Amino acid sequence: IKLMEPFLKKLGIEYAILDLATLYRDEGAIRVCKEHNMPYISYGTFMMGNFKPKAIAVFNDWEPCTRSIIITEKNSGIHTIGIVEGINDYWDVDTGRIRKAYLTCKNIILPGEHDEKYFSKSDQKLYIGGVPRIYAMYNDEKQKEYKNNKKALINSNFSYNVLTNHRDEWLKQAVETCKRAGYEPVMTRHPADLGKTYPELVTK
Repeated sequence: IKLMEPFLKKLGIEYAILDLATLYRDEGAIRVCKEHNMPYISYGTFMMGNFKPKAIAVFNDWEPCTRSIIITEKNSGIHTIGIVEGINDYWDVDTGRIRKAYLTCKNIILPGEHDEKYFSKSDQKLYIGGVPRIYAMYNDEKQKEYKNNKKALINSNFSYNVLTNHRDEWLKQAVETCKRAGYEPVMTRHPADLGKTYPELVTK
């Protein structure tokens, strides 16, 4: 959200972050808001109608507390926006859960065109927004060495016991494919990914 703030200001859009810690769990969002002087409101203030937005945007529309808010707001004529913040297993093939991810909001901002096929039976409005974190990195002057060389980024996110038994073989194939295509592989590893393969390729 901090990455989006300059664009919101440029468009004259005011915003506040909804504190859902009492309903969901405290993941430290409000602490970060205070550190960066970002506006936020309590769930109680929101539910009492003291803050009436024209739109509500979420990164997760499938958890029960968020889904109920989205449905209520949609029924009230408020625009609902789901932002897919990264690569997503929409069909939950890896976990077997039934989330129906991003099917509750009316408007969905997707990382890329390849995501559109998941919404083929939906009447939602789809927009391509990219991935802000990658966009910021790509345009960072310090990252020019990655743009000017043939490097490929491999993200290892085999975390929380999801498909960890396939991690090493997948990484081996990914690295070999990059090399065959003439790219130098560079790897990022999720903090909860406990893999040890290719430590020499891992970057912070």
